[in-house]
Amino acid sequence: LARMAVTVVSKESLVPVLALEYLHLADATVLLAGAGPYLKVYSESRHLLARSEVLPYRRIHGICQAPPTIFQQRDSILVLVFGQKSFRLLTIGHLNDSKIRICLLTEVVELSDWILDVCWLVYGGPDSYEIAVLNAHNSVTTYTQCRAEGSTQSSHCNEVNCIIYSGCLVGSTRSDLVVASGTVFNHILLWNLLELSIMKEDTTCNSDVTFRMKTRLTLVGHEGVIFSLRFSDDLTRLVSVSDDRTIRIWNLPHAWTIAERALHSSCSLVLYGHTARVWDALLLPQGIVSVGEDGTMRVWNQEGRCVDVIEGHGGRSVWCLAVDKEKNVVATGGSDCCIQLFQLALHYNQDSRPGICIPQKGGFGKPSTPKSVLLCGGFLLCLTNHGMLCSLRTRDAMEVTSPQWQVLYFGPQSSGYSDPQSSDPQSSGYSDPQSSDPQSSGYS
Repeated sequence: LARMAVTVVSKESLVPVLALEYLHLADATVLLAGAGPYLKVYSESRHLLARSEVLPYRRIHGICQAPPTIFQQRDSILVLVFGQKSFRLLTIGHLNDSKIRICLLTEVVELSDWILDVCWLVYGGPDSYEIAVLNAHNSVTTYTQCRAEGSTQSSHCNEVNCIIYSGCLVGSTRSDLVVASGTVFNHILLWNLLELSIMKEDTTCNSDVTFRMKTRLTLVGHEGVIFSLRFSDDLTRLVSVSDDRTIRIWNLPHAWTIAERALHSSCSLVLYGHTARVWDALLLPQGIVSVGEDGTMRVWNQEGRCVDVIEGHGGRSVWCLAVDKEKNVVATGGSDCCIQLFQLALHYNQDSRPGICIPQKGGFGKPSTPKSVLLCGGFLLCLTNHGMLCSLRTRDAMEVTSPQWQVLYFGPQSSGYSDPQSSDPQSSGYSDPQSSDPQSSGYS
């Protein structure tokens, strides 16, 4: 896997980077970063172009660009920035001297509930738009912004009265808006506002109308709180990440958005690899990219095999990521207050060499797994969970298609012993030698 060296964008404030977004402005690409209350704009050469305190006394959690159907200017982009219970509208554009300027269009809008995601919707004509906001109580509020009159209309819909930890909104109008909610019950609910678009709309400004919606699709499989949900561009797949240390890919049934009854779908792919909680993941044409609490970014191919592990951010938690699909560059933001850039390969070699299989011996009815490995004098030593110690020449491991292990010792009575590399006399044979998190038992 070819990737460029890690590049760190220097930090100007001692707060974590919780939101990232790539924008294409005129002939240039800029990276927006949310660090505390500040929105920062970086160039492709990693220079800070502009900086503004957008959400005072709050933290920015998300950045959403208005589509060209709503706002189309060559030298300016309309952006919504949200965090906690607040959001704000602004534009980012060039001045006469080609410098970048952040122009705040509105005051900070304060809501009564936590904001998890937002989406721009076309409403009426070219002079009006809607902003859909997904709240922490599994409700969507649509704010109708009539720019000519400066009025606002809002509508609420609520499917289930429960707390959700994550969510995702995708669509361009009310009729095709799709909602994904990650509940505290470890379930994913998919629903939309189809019934709302059919009903007669109230055109009175400053009026609130509440509708109760039904679930179109339920996804069950996670064993922990769901931290992030992302749709594929064609809405046929969904990626979710969780407290259970897994990344799950869901193939969505055909025409699920108009199903008359609630459907259920099983997970098509489960990815294990992160040694701590997974915070975010993105579906790309060539695979999946994920980041987590273990301080790593992991790259997976379409078959679910981890093809690269990139350590960064000083081992601190990696909170967010964004992808420049034109240049195939991934940006990550972490608890170390820095942004790092990585160049991904255009294609992952599907025929690359698989992992080395260890001997399956012992008759325990379960496959052997490596408990400890050690490189020593040109040999690879491996101790399995069944008490088998075996060796392999490192040259054979690299050059031979099916290398042969030599069993040095096999004693089922030693299968419960602790890691022989450990010098701690208090070590228990049941501990996980790779985990430093006492909460990670069973998830690593």
